[in-house]
Amino acid sequence: MVGTVIIDLKQPLDVIWKNIKRKRRSDIKRAEKKGITIEMNTCQEEFTEMVNAFRTRHLGLPCIVVSRKTKYLFIAKSKEGEVLAGELFITRLNG
Repeated sequence: MVGTVIIDLKQPLDVIWKNIKRKRRSDIKRAEKKGITIEMNTCQEEFTEMVNAFRTRHLGLPCIVVSRKTKYLFIAKSKEGEVLAGELFITRLNG
């Protein structure tokens, strides 16, 4: 089951790690052993490609204007550099 996870990033890393479910920690360790890495990507072109992929698959991404300061694209890559997955985060700034 997929859901929203809220993590207080002000906590020490060891506390965050201990609060992750055992199965997820095992998954993370297995991915590390396989050489999978996560990159934070700020490239506007790749961001636009991901937004367009959502739209073409009719996943309901709203038409919004997103500034560089409010979007984050994380990409999982194999040790060979192949893109395995991506996660797009859009934050809303108050004010």
